Amino acid sequence: MLYLSSNKGYMMMKNELMKLVGQEASVNQSPTLRAKLVAVHSTFCTWEVVSGMYSKRNEDKVGNKFSLSHNISENCFYGV
Repeated sequence: MLYLSSNKGYMMMKNELMKLVGQEASVNQSPTLRAKLVAVHSTFCTWEVVSGMYSKRNEDKVGNKFSLSHNISENCFYGV
């Protein structure tokens, strides 16, 4: 989705991400390349590493949490 660089556009993006909490997505920053959106904060999102779909590499990292900006988090669900 494309949002304006206004406060209204930012709030639309944040609200959209809040609806996706609990869902998994492909996330390049995750060691397994998959993660679950755990929380949406004021300026960033918290993700939890989950098992990869096609590989078992980095399984020891499952359960670790990391943060990404709202823009990158949204791209994980909707693409660039």
